[in-house]
Formats: sequence, C-alpha cells, structure tokens
Amino acid sequence: MVDDQHSPHPDQHPSDPTAHQPYPPHEYENQYYDYQQGGYVSAVPVGTQSKMGTASLITGIFALLLGVAAQVIGYVMVEKHPDIPNMTRGQTLPEDILSLALSACGSIFGSFILSIIGLILGITVLINPVSRKGFAIAGVVLNGLTLALWMLLFVVAAMQLGKT
Repeated sequence: MVDDQHSPHPDQHPSDPTAHQPYPPHEYENQYYDYQQGGYVSAVPVGTQSKMGTASLITGIFALLLGVAAQVIGYVMVEKHPDIPNMTRGQTLPEDILSLALSACGSIFGSFILSIIGLILGITVLINPVSRKGFAIAGVVLNGLTLALWMLLFVVAAMQLGKT
C-alpha cells in the first residue's frame, strides 16, 4: 500500500528531491491540485480582474465625468448671466438658467453618490485576499480623489458664503 501523503505528485519524477514533500511549494500558494487536469490550477482566473474592482473603476470614471459636467454647467451659467454670483436672497433665477442650475445640482449629487459607492466597492475588493486588485486600487484612488475635490469645493463655497 502506498502512503498518499508522501507519494510524489503525478507530474513529478520519483527521483525528484521535492517529490516526497507533503505540501506543494510556495509557488502554488493560491492554487489547488486538479486531478482531472493533472496539475495545479489557479484559484483566481488568470488575466481577469475582480468584477467589483472593475465596477469601482467605472463608477469613479463616471463620478469624475459628472463632476466635470457640473463645473462646465456652472461656468456656462455664469457666462450667460454674470450677475449670478452677486445675487442676494430673494432674487429669482432667470428661466433659462433654472434648468442649468438643476442640472448642475443633479450632477453634483450624482457625482458625490457615485464616488461613495465606488469607494465602498473598491475597499471591499481590497479587503479580499484572493482577488486581483489593480482596477480596485485605481477605482479607490479615483473615487477618493473625486470625493476630496468635492469636499474641498464645499469648504471653499462655505467660506465664501461666510464672508457675505
């Protein structure tokens, strides 16, 4: 009867000095032995990124694009009516600017929410020890940068409102 624990793997020659080791070498750390395929198979599919990491990166790109769109809309509003920054409470926006203002607010809100969602998705992937992390790292950086820029913009706007 052959001792299964110390018998060589099917892909190793009996004269190989590592053939009688009970555990596979470290190069097989994230792999398992598949008897049907006759060798070690990666536990993580080679060449694929985590779906949540990809989603984190995509939400980061969309959040950044929405943020840029909000800034462009704000610029267009000020170009059309240069007196908007000097408006006081009680004055109403002109009709043609009202839709632009709503679009800008929606873009700001959407960008902020997408950044939070993307940040959560990216951190979830980074916590997982087995998944590939390239897109997740890029997504966390992009979403974190977008959130930081929005927070900086809100702080500057609050300081400007405090002066008036």
